[in-house]
Amino acid sequence: RQEWVVFDTGSEEDSSMARTTGLVTVAFVEEMLAGSIPEGVHAPETLEVEGMLRRICERMSREGVMIRGSF
Repeated sequence: RQEWVVFDTGSEEDSSMARTTGLVTVAFVEEMLAGSIPEGVHAPETLEVEGMLRRICERMSREGVMIRGSF
């Protein structure tokens, strides 16, 4: 069993909900544009791309979203 904690208080411009859902979507699209995700329709929980989860979490962390979990 894996357990993750994602915490964000938002910013002056954006709500926490917008940041946590929007940033993960942007990071995923960046992965797609970089060519690391194969074409097709994928359930996120079954998509295994080497290092992708870490890169997405790091992207969100750079924007101030706190993420705790294990890779």
